Amino acid sequence: MAEAEHRQRSFLALWPDRELQSALAEWGRSCQARSGGRLTPEHNLHATLVFLGDLVATQVDAVCECVARLPPPRTTVQLDRVGFWPKPGIVWAGSRASSDALAAYAETLRDGLRRLGFRLDTRPWVLHVTLIRRARRRPRIEIVPITWACSEIVLVTSMLDTGGAHYEHLRRWSAPVDMG
Repeated sequence: MAEAEHRQRSFLALWPDRELQSALAEWGRSCQARSGGRLTPEHNLHATLVFLGDLVATQVDAVCECVARLPPPRTTVQLDRVGFWPKPGIVWAGSRASSDALAAYAETLRDGLRRLGFRLDTRPWVLHVTLIRRARRRPRIEIVPITWACSEIVLVTSMLDTGGAHYEHLRRWSAPVDMG
């Protein structure tokens, strides 16, 4: 009997630099003091563009080819709010203004991946960075807005264990350099 092909739980994400992760982690600690829950480790803070699910190696290759044809935009977003989804108990950082460039890019990626046979979430993409899981209530905190210059995406695999998620970056793509 042939051995089952190895699957990797994967997603495409906007990955902040260490300075932005540190600022978001500070928001998370302030929120946790008011809402409880489990903090997302600082080095894991990101914004998912497309959740891909469990992929085999050939699917990972297909994702890489698709993204290579669709490089990310170079754009800036203002993280200026903390939100709360009570049902899953998620406290998140986001933006009051929609990021049309990123939303359009996420949908373009999804369309390209669907044409390759991927079954993906159909809900509209919303920029958010999960700060806390299993929070008991909406935190009320004062924040100083943070500007995020987004210029690359990362293909990430996730391994879950009792300590939470551990991420491995498989590939990065940068926005084309503006020569104008």
